[in-house]
Amino acid sequence: MSTRDSSYFDGIIEALGPTFTRLPLFQNQGGATLEVIHAEWPSYPTGNGVICAVSTLAEFPHGTKFFPIDFIDQCTLLVAEQIPKKNEYDSKAYHLCLYDDDIREMIRKGFVFGPNLIPNDPTEPDGNRPFVEYPANRYIRLSEKGRHAADVFELTCDLGPDILEAVRDDLIDARYTDAVRRASILLEGRLRTASGTEDYGQTLVDKCFGSTGCLLPQANCTLVYALEVRAMYRRFFKYIRNEVAHGEPFFNLTEACRLLRRCSVLMDVTDRLAHEKKARELNTGTP
Repeated sequence: MSTRDSSYFDGIIEALGPTFTRLPLFQNQGGATLEVIHAEWPSYPTGNGVICAVSTLAEFPHGTKFFPIDFIDQCTLLVAEQIPKKNEYDSKAYHLCLYDDDIREMIRKGFVFGPNLIPNDPTEPDGNRPFVEYPANRYIRLSEKGRHAADVFELTCDLGPDILEAVRDDLIDARYTDAVRRASILLEGRLRTASGTEDYGQTLVDKCFGSTGCLLPQANCTLVYALEVRAMYRRFFKYIRNEVAHGEPFFNLTEACRLLRRCSVLMDVTDRLAHEKKARELNTGTP
């Protein structure tokens, strides 16, 4: 299929998507992507990935059991609390739908547990079912680790992708100091790359944001802006980067996420100023 043909059909799918989503067999996952679920269920997946799956389970009270009652198209329909006796699809029950790959991943990571819960191998016969002996005597519950992961996902949803990828496992495993340390190392490394120096700590900050700092747009940078940027980095390197580099300060989850959010903001500022620096160098031919 040519690029032209592909674009043509993408346009058709995008145009027809809103119509299909009014039917119970179809689910539009955004853009021109259209997924088909061949079942008239009372619930459908709200998104892909373990984050979405864990967050969905965490909407229910602690200890809620989720019973699988049907599966198709690599999705499993579950009902919360108990299976209705007369009609397991009763719209008055509380249903949710998860992707089978996300269920397997939650089991693997220890985010959910249940009696004799063993995920099927998707490469084996009937392996598309996420549970062994599905669905008899099977349910899943969000574990303490899973509920903690839900808190982590919620508190870190606005972190930059580089920092988030680096620290998420540390946060889930309650290694909060390690998470802050790892993020601060990333920031320091990004400053070194942007400035082209091997300095560190306050020397690095002054090299980047001092009176002749290489990351400040000297031609149109106000004094107030320059001083505030320098102050932000100095505070972070003095009271966060330095502390985690030379000690083991105690942070709880909330404190760690607050510091990570601050680090993420500084990372964004660093990237923006580094981009502007590169543009200046291309325009003038000099650093």
